[in-house]
Amino acid sequence: MKKYLSMLLIVLILTACNEKHLSETFQELNFEPAKSDISFHLIESSFETIMEKTVNGYKTVLFKLDTEGEIYGGVYIDNILHSIGPVSMSITPNDLLVIVESNAFGKDLIRISGIPGANFVRSIYLEVDGESITPLLVIEGNVNEIDLDNDNVNEIVSTIGTIPETSIYRALKDKIVVANINVSINAQSVLFNPENQKFEVYYEPNKKYYYLYNNEKLELEE
Repeated sequence: MKKYLSMLLIVLILTACNEKHLSETFQELNFEPAKSDISFHLIESSFETIMEKTVNGYKTVLFKLDTEGEIYGGVYIDNILHSIGPVSMSITPNDLLVIVESNAFGKDLIRISGIPGANFVRSIYLEVDGESITPLLVIEGNVNEIDLDNDNVNEIVSTIGTIPETSIYRALKDKIVVANINVSINAQSVLFNPENQKFEVYYEPNKKYYYLYNNEKLELEE
């Protein structure tokens, strides 16, 4: 009996929390410093180049260290290849590999993207600052670089998982911060539509709500 009452109490608390969320026009997002554990490693052995582009003044490549191995990303610094580690599976078709210029966060960036697993995208951002280049950020999931708050600076929205989790990355002074929307607003799943910039939120199955980003919060669309 006590176990049943405890379970009932938990259900009532969760229901009350969801009702509270749904009654609020604005949902606060919890932004935290984005973690990044990437660094450059010198490549002194032979390798096979898969793709090569010059972006923001740097020769950027995707390559294999052996014919059956993973695809790595890297840039040439002083004519020496510096690797940022594995980016994609060995069998990834070239049309799913990306080397492109980015201006997210108002910075001069290079984005290298690949498919390290089934239905799984990884993007690595490198920052070009004058004569130097440094690894900035790794994002797992599909990315959209988009100006959410109309300040002429692109944020990054990423979505990952079969039950989608969506996060917003933004610049805050000299740092990059990120908010996981699912965690911040206690949602089961969150999708993002870049065409209308709306976030499609499910607190429970088969019942969706639409939100727009507004000054570090999500605003419920009436």
